[in-house]
Amino acid sequence: MKDRLILGEEEKRQVMERLFELKSRFPFVCGTYLEIRNQFEMIEEVGPDTDMNGSSGEEPCLTGCGALLDECAVRPDGGVTPCDRLPELVAGNIIETPLDVIWRDSELFVDFRRRFTTPLKSLFTCTDCAYTDFCTGGCAASAYNTYGTTLAGDPACCYRRAIAKGK
Repeated sequence: MKDRLILGEEEKRQVMERLFELKSRFPFVCGTYLEIRNQFEMIEEVGPDTDMNGSSGEEPCLTGCGALLDECAVRPDGGVTPCDRLPELVAGNIIETPLDVIWRDSELFVDFRRRFTTPLKSLFTCTDCAYTDFCTGGCAASAYNTYGTTLAGDPACCYRRAIAKGK
């Protein structure tokens, strides 16, 4: 039912607008769609030709989420996953293996962390994108649920995709 549940571009825009209105009244409101809106506004303000990396010489990589940088999730049965939005990707079980061992040594977690060193321009979703200097690649779970891999950009927060569909 994923196709029926995923918001279309116009629906996402409406959600962003409504959340932005709510945030003006309730400062504690936060979430991915507000972050996306802020990112899109920044791109529009500075323009796509601005070099956001400066002289660092580093290519932008997939850094859009904190999964396995400083957080992971533990399911009620003890299964350890990169995040609560990826409950099917189990790296181990804390009943059988200490969390620090799973965190450090799990093949799944080691592979997942390749996101943080994978240049955006090397991804099939981002190869020719003019906006990679502004991008973090977004949510790994969204990429995985859409494309079957975490080594892809999140379609829900892709500026190029948004402007092609009229934001």
